Amino acid sequence: MHGKVSRNAPCPCGSGKKHKLCCLPERERAPVTFSAEVRERAFDAFYEFAKRDEFVLQRDALLQLYLGPLFDEIPAEQQGEVLQNEDVSSNFLYWFLLEGSLEGQQATLVNRFLSRRADRLPLPDRRYLEAMRDSHLRLYEVEAVRVDEGLQLRDCWEGTRYDVRERLATHQLAAHSVVALRLRLDPDGAMVIDGPGFAGLTHADKEAILTRLRSEHEAVLETDGDADGRFGFYHGAAIAQHVVYQMLLRPPPRLITTSGEPVLFCRVIFNVKDVEAVRAALERTKELSSDNEDSYVWVRGKGRTIHASISLKGGILVAETHSAKRATAVRKLLERQLGGAVRYDRTDEQDLQSALEEHRSRRPGQGEPEEPLIPKEIEERLLAEYEERHYRSWIDTPLPALANKTPRQAAQRHASRAVLVGLLKDFIASSELERRAGRHAYDFSWMWAELGIDPKDPTKMRRPRALAKRAGKSGVVYRLKVTLTGAKPPIWRRVLVSGDEPLDRVHMILNCAMGWTDTHLHSFEIQGKHYGVPVPGGLNGDEDERQVRLAELPLTAGSSFRYSYDFGNGWKHRVVLEAIEPAGSVGVYPICEAGRRACPPEDVGGIYGYGPDGFDPDAFDVNDINAALRTLPKKWQPIW
Repeated sequence: MHGKVSRNAPCPCGSGKKHKLCCLPERERAPVTFSAEVRERAFDAFYEFAKRDEFVLQRDALLQLYLGPLFDEIPAEQQGEVLQNEDVSSNFLYWFLLEGSLEGQQATLVNRFLSRRADRLPLPDRRYLEAMRDSHLRLYEVEAVRVDEGLQLRDCWEGTRYDVRERLATHQLAAHSVVALRLRLDPDGAMVIDGPGFAGLTHADKEAILTRLRSEHEAVLETDGDADGRFGFYHGAAIAQHVVYQMLLRPPPRLITTSGEPVLFCRVIFNVKDVEAVRAALERTKELSSDNEDSYVWVRGKGRTIHASISLKGGILVAETHSAKRATAVRKLLERQLGGAVRYDRTDEQDLQSALEEHRSRRPGQGEPEEPLIPKEIEERLLAEYEERHYRSWIDTPLPALANKTPRQAAQRHASRAVLVGLLKDFIASSELERRAGRHAYDFSWMWAELGIDPKDPTKMRRPRALAKRAGKSGVVYRLKVTLTGAKPPIWRRVLVSGDEPLDRVHMILNCAMGWTDTHLHSFEIQGKHYGVPVPGGLNGDEDERQVRLAELPLTAGSSFRYSYDFGNGWKHRVVLEAIEPAGSVGVYPICEAGRRACPPEDVGGIYGYGPDGFDPDAFDVNDINAALRTLPKKWQPIW
């Protein structure tokens, strides 16, 4: 054990100077972290050393190991793309300098540099390189984020957890993100991120990399028990090779529409001759649904798929869609309905590949094109409607990633449960980053309970908790559009309701979807009959709504009925039955698919008795509504 070195004794670093004139001042200052100046100065000196001719052959051999044998088999053009990729090249540089060695761990370049040049380096620079010497590129899953403060990471190979001091990455990562990073210790003992890494990894990427590492680990143990420490630095090569061959060189996905056509972004443009005539004709067109003022969507088929969005702006009418066939169809529809009020101008087309290249070539900070393919407000509404319908059906859709099992089935099988959990974590992490960026973000939190997965312990299996009811005996689902009568701009919701729901539950669903509080009387007027519930002194209607199910009513697609709420304020709603569909494509009900604007506050005197003061009339969040729908009781309870 070494005793304390006195101030006037020779410095233990070997410089020949007195301790007080050499390293002692640096030790007494005890910096919290390595400054940017220290890091840059130390790395520059190290890098100059590494560029010496004596290391060229070692560098070339390690580059071949880093990229693997497949690199020689890919075309020269792709080889150049890989070598010029900033993430690949910068990660290789750090791996080559700090980890790579064909002669054992002691022969790494950082150890050679320190053994030859340590006495010439300022003490902070040497301490920094010693700290970096112990860093390794590893896979981590983010377990928690403290914005502007730090991250909690779990090493995916060892399972070790690290509390990391970090600021920038807390804005780029979310809980459940998977990332490859280097960690090192700061002088004060805090763990920090240093050097390049790989982001954008999914849980499927993580499992593929870990599978490869397990195979390599077994091979190493069978040979020499990792006597030369090569398995440690192989982590970085395995991660890099997955990124290169499974991500960087992977061909772009071939996307098709729900009707099997290749995705092609199309804008069908008309010059408008008579704005009022066009507006009136669009309102009369039964194939279109009003989505906003002067904005419409064209919905077709049993699955109520959105085929086009249409917007009227001044003297221009634009229809956006995602295939050439749909562009032709929407042009014919509009020319038939609008006649001489418009004149066809042109159809702009852009395929997926060019759209991706345009996005990649856009410089950081450069804004979106002046005329986006779909206006932002329409895009967000379309996304909310599509995602709610898609993910409600997704949990009952067989998926290749789950061995053609549905997520609901996979949740109850050990073999596929881990893959499903990885998919959910990817969804949640991506959604959180979208939310932080101020963009539309879907709320996936309901899936854990729906699939019977405990998010705190995803390995635990339990029976799924039914948060809503299935279609039941009727086997059908009613697609209802409920609109508040007299409201301008319109206030409406589109909901899916099981045909087995009694009318008292239909009241609860419509009331909740619109945003009312169910604190007043209500009734239905359907095909000339009034339906209500027993009230003190009699029945509020001709028939007891609790005894009549939706599927028992004489309703057909296109028919409508009236739903009244709060007889004092006189809130009346027109409910249109848009479609009756077979059950099973979505899974559980009720579901709010879309809507627009907030319902008025309670007790304000009716449609003409309220203004925008005190609340946001444009507020609408389909995720909030569906969260409320999932908590509705099974039976309506009277308020008296």
